[in-house]
Amino acid sequence: MTSESKSSVAEATPNPSNPQYVTLLENNLLTITGHKFNGNNYNQWSHSDMIFICGKGKEDYITGTAVSPEESSARYRTWKAGNHMVMSWLLNSMTIEMGENFMYYQTAKEIGDATSETYSNKDNTSAIFEIKGILHDLRQGEITITDYFNALTRYWQQLDMLEDIKWHCPEDTQQYKKIQEKERIYKFLLGLNKELDEVRGRILSIKPLPSVREVFSEVRREESRKKVMLGLGTTTLTSTKISALAANREQNFSNIEQLRNNKPWCEHCRRTGHTKDTCWQLHGKPADWKPRTPQERDNRENCATTETLTIAPTEHSPFNKDQMDLLQKLLQESVQSALNPKVASTAQKGKLPTVFCTRRGNIEQWIVDSGASDHMTGDSSLFSTYNPCSTDSTIRIADGSFSKVAGIGSVVITKDIVLNTVLFVPNLDYNLLSVSQLNKVLKCVTKFSSNFCEFQVMDSGRTIGNAKLSAGLYLLGVDQLER
Repeated sequence: MTSESKSSVAEATPNPSNPQYVTLLENNLLTITGHKFNGNNYNQWSHSDMIFICGKGKEDYITGTAVSPEESSARYRTWKAGNHMVMSWLLNSMTIEMGENFMYYQTAKEIGDATSETYSNKDNTSAIFEIKGILHDLRQGEITITDYFNALTRYWQQLDMLEDIKWHCPEDTQQYKKIQEKERIYKFLLGLNKELDEVRGRILSIKPLPSVREVFSEVRREESRKKVMLGLGTTTLTSTKISALAANREQNFSNIEQLRNNKPWCEHCRRTGHTKDTCWQLHGKPADWKPRTPQERDNRENCATTETLTIAPTEHSPFNKDQMDLLQKLLQESVQSALNPKVASTAQKGKLPTVFCTRRGNIEQWIVDSGASDHMTGDSSLFSTYNPCSTDSTIRIADGSFSKVAGIGSVVITKDIVLNTVLFVPNLDYNLLSVSQLNKVLKCVTKFSSNFCEFQVMDSGRTIGNAKLSAGLYLLGVDQLER
């Protein structure tokens, strides 16, 4: 065999390392992108197409690097097979009507060049103007945080593709990216709904600002927390315990509306069956009233009666197991102090109303809440210093009603956490720790994780306290030795 014939055989032998090498598997018709090219989505289509083609090592047919050899060459058949395969990928990723416009082109490069010249939006000021207008008007509204952020991200990516800015200095590139990241954080936060004002302010107080992804993650956690604790969105969780968590907020609680629609509702004691005009707590019992049961006779001096002493899941109970365990624990504590109850609290959710007594003197935990405007407690024994309010100050709680602020004072939670401006709200049954006030006064940062949150001093990074997650609530225990 001559050297010329050996060379021809070598050229005709397929070489898997050659980008022009074609396998039978690659010849199969594949769906290479979910973005069918229709003339209006060139950027998405071309980018997703190139991801697939580069993954197959066939981008040379698009760029023109794989030049057609002479037809007499042994390599021509290999090149032709690869070229037609890439052409079939491109045509099959278009709509039928659009594909007919490019069906008779000879090379994959010709199709790529023709679509780019005709439909590419690069340097298209109208497209850039349209996207920036959409971003300017885009707000969260009724969609979730995740959907809102995903929509922003899609438009940001399209804008990056259209505004392909070339920088001569690498340092300028990095500086521009930092400025761009900060602008996008501002845009994301500006579009959030009003009920997320607190977490927005908390993020803006962080120096330096975190990345836009970290900001989204923090806001999404806050959204999830509100769904669990305050009954926003599809989750409703309404109880006296949670009512303190929405201080200074206006929330709509569907279970109260249902009770109002079905039965008379008392705005004073928040119970059904009568109105404020006939409430016994305000006007006393009628002179001709007689107790119907021994229990009513024993408890007739108490305004709030324990109607249900056990909490058990029913067929329609919307409580999860952790919440049921927590309510059962609180109920057991209330039974021990039933002879001298100070307040009756109603926990209602869906169709399961449960009334249990709470003795404020035994409160040993503070609920960490990023939505509260001030620290609050209903237990006067916690104060180390106290001053009564000379004016009739009130705050709005979760059910929309106003509660009187009787005074203000200092409370020592731990040796590192001393609260100097705690509001005394007598009808609150739980202690409420305001994250915004804590961060501002103690110059610390509150970091939330999946099962606890911790408070760290901003300057030194020292941890001064942590709260554990229990039944969807972050609870901070009181240091009895330091109090």
